Amino acid sequence: MTGRRWESREIAKHAFAWLAVAVLAVGCATPGDTTSGAAPVPNTAEAAVSTPASAAVVVNSMSIEGGEEDVRIHFGATGFVKHELVASRDSMSVVVKLDDARFEGLSKTTEVGDGTISSIALSDEGEVSVALSAHADSMLISGEAGFTLVIAPFERAAQSAAAQPAKAAVANSSKVRVGSGEVDFTVGVAPTGLSGFVLSDGVRLVIDVEGVALSGGDIFKEYPEGAIKRVIVRESDDKVRAVLEARDSEFIKNYTLSKTDTGFKVLFGSSEETVSVAVAAPSAPEAAPVVVAQTMDEASTPVAAEPNDGSTGGGEITDFGFHQDKDKSYVDLLFSKMAAYNVAEASGNRVVIDMLNTRLPSRFQRALDTSAFAGNIKLIAAYQRKGDTRVVVDLSQPTPFTVLKVDSGLSLAFDGGSGAEMVTSSTTSDKIVLVGGSGEPMSKTETMGSQATGYKGTRISMDFVNADIRNVLRLIGEVSGLNIVTGSEVTGTVTIRLVDVPWDQALEVILKAKGLGKEIEGNIMRVVSAERLDAEYQQVLEKQKAAEEAAKAAEPLSSEIFPVNYAEAGEVLDKITALLSERGSASVDERTNTIIVRDVEEKIELARELVARLDTPTPQVLIEARIVEVSSNYNEDLGIQWGGQYTADASHGNSTGYGFPNSIGIQGSTGAGNYLVNLPAAAAVAGSPGAALAINMGHINDILSLDLRLSALETSGKGRVVSSPRVTTLDNKAAEISQGTEIPFTTISEDETAIESIDYLLALKVTPHVTSDSSIMLKIEIKKDAPSTTYFATDGTPAKETRTANTEVLVRDGETAVIGGIITDSTSESTSGVPWFHKLPFVGWLFKSQTSRVEKTELIIFLTPRIVQLDQTTDL
Repeated sequence: MTGRRWESREIAKHAFAWLAVAVLAVGCATPGDTTSGAAPVPNTAEAAVSTPASAAVVVNSMSIEGGEEDVRIHFGATGFVKHELVASRDSMSVVVKLDDARFEGLSKTTEVGDGTISSIALSDEGEVSVALSAHADSMLISGEAGFTLVIAPFERAAQSAAAQPAKAAVANSSKVRVGSGEVDFTVGVAPTGLSGFVLSDGVRLVIDVEGVALSGGDIFKEYPEGAIKRVIVRESDDKVRAVLEARDSEFIKNYTLSKTDTGFKVLFGSSEETVSVAVAAPSAPEAAPVVVAQTMDEASTPVAAEPNDGSTGGGEITDFGFHQDKDKSYVDLLFSKMAAYNVAEASGNRVVIDMLNTRLPSRFQRALDTSAFAGNIKLIAAYQRKGDTRVVVDLSQPTPFTVLKVDSGLSLAFDGGSGAEMVTSSTTSDKIVLVGGSGEPMSKTETMGSQATGYKGTRISMDFVNADIRNVLRLIGEVSGLNIVTGSEVTGTVTIRLVDVPWDQALEVILKAKGLGKEIEGNIMRVVSAERLDAEYQQVLEKQKAAEEAAKAAEPLSSEIFPVNYAEAGEVLDKITALLSERGSASVDERTNTIIVRDVEEKIELARELVARLDTPTPQVLIEARIVEVSSNYNEDLGIQWGGQYTADASHGNSTGYGFPNSIGIQGSTGAGNYLVNLPAAAAVAGSPGAALAINMGHINDILSLDLRLSALETSGKGRVVSSPRVTTLDNKAAEISQGTEIPFTTISEDETAIESIDYLLALKVTPHVTSDSSIMLKIEIKKDAPSTTYFATDGTPAKETRTANTEVLVRDGETAVIGGIITDSTSESTSGVPWFHKLPFVGWLFKSQTSRVEKTELIIFLTPRIVQLDQTTDL
């Protein structure tokens, strides 16, 4: 069992390395974060590393996680990092060379000192140098957002020499010779066991050699040319492991292992589908008393293996793996404390075993895809189920198995081994499934795409390459607690990598990728093609529709009369007709404004609801208006009147010396009271009591006199005209308010004389619309006419001056809208004077008069709409 135990451990270790990728994708997604359970990198006083800023990918976080078997250094980056791993010849240092990547925010040197890693150094050239405290293997795992360096210390045989069987004598030195198409290993003696497998990267072949030891230390050789790039040979515990790294995966695809008298040989280039191994089959498990032997038809009962410490249960799984010999395929489980087990299922193509009261560490909660190996085991999954550990083995066909007790554990031995064949290029890496508890089965029927969001299933992680779709579905069924039924069209393989997603979301993704659909009823999930599921769904819909139509056809018809109070029955009829069935009919009685409907009761009820919604009173709107016209004017007049008089006659004592009548008179105009310059203020002429100043001058006999009169007038006025009309109208119906003056005039034609009139109106037209939130939209048209003071017809009739305004406003019920801006502003100045003389400086004011006029008019309209309830119309 010792050989099988380590072989299963190596498979488990390889699967756990892939687990680090899943952890890395979560832990390194954000700069500065560390993986769950990983210790943050100590901050040192060293300066931060500085690499070229032109690099495409930035490495911005580093964390270290120590496990039981290895130490992992996680590097988080902004994308995929191209790299190359270089190990030292003495296995005491590891260098990772990065391509087109740079460090950011990381210290140049980090001291670790955990017994495995001494220190980690980052260079400006983009290299990671890890100094080791002990000899160790190294492995590099790539991720989408960084990479993980796995350091696994050697387990020296000297640590447990007393417990190990004696090894054969070896030669003085160990040698490796690389030839064309073969590699020859010389270790001194023929090995007792020989096995190999290709890693998931496709370019590395791992060979485990039993019964030999290295005498000259570890071997590390690099070859700059040829198909083989690197060869590493190291001693670990009770075996020697050789790793051959090729430059091309095609070269290492087909290989043959064979023993020689002094070692073993690897031949490449076989044309067979599988590679034969010319070695003796490993010995059967020792000290393996049969605890229980079961076939697929036997009933399962709880069976307890003999505890190795006097108690049963309460321990944990320390190792979990798979291996084969010539006749058997084994599922191996090692415990820290022996546990009782229960074969929960052993029928058909599945075996389920529960390890009672046993904890399963997260690193072992995974699935191993063994479909590429010979034998009947296709998939092995282990996960925690409440307080027990459940192991599920999916088989290609019903296969008898035996439960064997081994050192500190159990081994499930299934008939059908590897025979003389080993795995070739179809070998897939171990696949990981993390299970965080038991899922609850769904209890409702659903089809593909019905759960686009809101996934609630237990979170799992999957990493499969060319896995049988049916095995993957069975695994999901085991996690979810659902029974799986697949159709005949569910075939083929699937390659997926999902990290920490709900199982129901993983199921949706897998089904979509394969063009499948699902239907869940209770705890049974049926998986068929999406086309078949859609066709079945359409058939169900068609059957339901046919059943509904048949039921409606058998339903009796009835009639009902709907009176329409506020709407036109003919307008409502068209809308009701669209709701009726093929058997229904509707008509209108115009005299009574009613609608007669005949149909099944369901349609009559729809018609009743529609009439109730449409036959509602049209809202009425009361519009209150205040029309205010404000006017102001200002007049200013300034004028002058003056004249003189001279008299010569006998009565005044200044005879002219002429004959009768012997008198002469000179004055400003003809007759008394007239002036030489007569330009008074205009208002004074009209008799307005304007201010005036008169001056009379003459001598004592009144022979010579001078009269002067100055007149001036300044007037101003303000006026305000207010009217308050109001009107009620229906919603969307126009209401019009107008006021004005009618001026008649006479028209004369050849036949007759007629009197006509011109209307000078202030007209207001308002159309209200009541919205659903009780606001009122007002469409307003305003028109104001006035007789012109400038333009007249030939018969003296004044022309019409017109001003209009159109607008729309939105107001709340009862609020007031103000409309202004219809403004008239006129200014005039006029001067009258004696030609030429009125232009004289200063003196010119004795020969002219001046008038100034300013007039302003503004029209302001206030509108207040109110929604009138039906019971308020009487009061209005």
